Amino acid sequence: MTITLVDVGTTANDGTGDPLRTAFQTVNTALTRLDNTVDVQTGYVLLKDDGGSAGVAVTTVGNVGVGTTNPTEPVTVIGAISVQDGVNPRWVLESLVSGNIHVSASGSGVREFELVTGGGAYFMGGNVGIDTNSPTEAIDVNSDAIRVRSSQTPASASATGNAGTICWDANYIYVCTATNTWKRAALATW
Repeated sequence: MTITLVDVGTTANDGTGDPLRTAFQTVNTALTRLDNTVDVQTGYVLLKDDGGSAGVAVTTVGNVGVGTTNPTEPVTVIGAISVQDGVNPRWVLESLVSGNIHVSASGSGVREFELVTGGGAYFMGGNVGIDTNSPTEAIDVNSDAIRVRSSQTPASASATGNAGTICWDANYIYVCTATNTWKRAALATW
């Protein structure tokens, strides 16, 4: 909203300012626009765009709501949150559903990060914890099993690989112990 000020001239009643009718019209226009964009309600102040669409609510206890007039936390947002560099979104919080947070890069809708509460993934200080909120290693799984869904069979003991890579197939577990150096252990039934 652009504010239009009344031109009061340089000296009181010297005739150089806005005529009285024009001055009151300017004041009325400004007040109407202010009334259209700020709605004072019991318990909150609602800031709206020039068209009257609700935007941000500020409660009397200091909570701020975006997309809601009843923010229950210091900041409550209903809808996606975009982190931007200039005008281009870099990360977009797509949804918060049943305590699950889904974030995508550049608003693509492809999830780059997911935090599932109530027994899920936690990201703390560069470590990832699965079912633990205090991971002590790069990946810390609080479970009695992990799963690698797809099998991979290195072509030979000198196949391309990076130290620490682990894979499996129906007969062996393979571990890359140095660059392009694989070892394997046979699997047997019992």
